[in-house]
Amino acid sequence: MTGFSATPDADGWYVRQADHDDSFLALFGEMRVRPESPTVARIRLATHQGLRNFTNGVHGGYLLAVVDQALFVGPMACGRQAFGGATIDASSQFLAPVALGPEIDVVVEVLRETGRFLFVRGLIEQDGDAKLAFSGTVRKPS
Repeated sequence: MTGFSATPDADGWYVRQADHDDSFLALFGEMRVRPESPTVARIRLATHQGLRNFTNGVHGGYLLAVVDQALFVGPMACGRQAFGGATIDASSQFLAPVALGPEIDVVVEVLRETGRFLFVRGLIEQDGDAKLAFSGTVRKPS
């Protein structure tokens, strides 16, 4: 997986270290991903005060950016080619506020793969509770 460690740690997590430049990816900090089956992967991210909204929770704009990353990182963790592709569509439903402090898990499922597209759905969870549901379509790179 592009940008992630070549081998998993003892718990099966691959790690992408935090970028320390001015790129958009620096927003996410360290990202961990673990394949859980041929079609399901889990992504784990920290939350912190820099993501705070006016109600002292995690900003919804950040969560939508996480969804866009998950549409690619999740399938890649499951062995699908997504790097260099493009988001065709994404739909999100905010279910509950996300608190600052506890990590979030993004559980990503590849529903179907065709020659050109990946169809994906998932949940952002915190402490085992569903916080945001999403689905999307990714056009694979040519």
